[in-house]
Amino acid sequence: GYHQWDIYCSENYIFLYSFDPGDRNAMFRFVRGLATKMNSMYRQYQKYFPPHQGVKPWWSVVRVCRSKKEFDRYGGTSGGVIGWFNPGSKELVFFKDKRWTFTVAYHEGWHQYAHFWFPGAQLQRWFDEGTGDWFGSFKKTGKDSWKSAASKMRLRGIQLQVRTKTTVPWSEIVTWHKNKFYGPRASYYYAQAWSMIDYLRRGSRSRGYQKEWKQILPTYVNVALETKATKTAVQQALKGLAPGKL
Repeated sequence: GYHQWDIYCSENYIFLYSFDPGDRNAMFRFVRGLATKMNSMYRQYQKYFPPHQGVKPWWSVVRVCRSKKEFDRYGGTSGGVIGWFNPGSKELVFFKDKRWTFTVAYHEGWHQYAHFWFPGAQLQRWFDEGTGDWFGSFKKTGKDSWKSAASKMRLRGIQLQVRTKTTVPWSEIVTWHKNKFYGPRASYYYAQAWSMIDYLRRGSRSRGYQKEWKQILPTYVNVALETKATKTAVQQALKGLAPGKL
């Protein structure tokens, strides 16, 4: 069943990719370029979340399908799903799309990294999906240098929510897991989660920013890592603060 599939090994990932007859070399070049950027992004994960003693080394298969049709057939997906990480097999799955493949690869690569970095912790969706989109919006500026930027995928969504006053209060969305986050309005929740992470990471110069908010992410990360109790992590991160002003 692996006709017209090939393999490419890189520093941190093993790529399994499919190709159309006569298009093998072009697909190889695409995958090689993706591997270079994903390995560089992997070092960004390490920069913001340095490896610790509890992190076990791993290898991941990154499956790159030649088309959306093949991607959907493999994963049983449909509609707007354009990439995913399987915690069971540790596999990352994408398809070749010039517009979104790299963004999605950085996002889903974060999920895999977090899976090993926070062993045993069930992260709330605002943090996990928001951080994935935050890394997904990075722009490469050099061989191994990146800069954070506004998310092309999420910016309009959060702007619409702000205009229509439909954002979810921080005190609520920070407690949500999969059962509340995913659903018909998931794209709006993704946009808000990205904006929350981006604001906590880059918003210190914004008007109205309070210096106490700088501790929200470090506190959440440290408590979640040390105790695995993410509910407690949220409570500690927002303790004594007024999240309604965020």
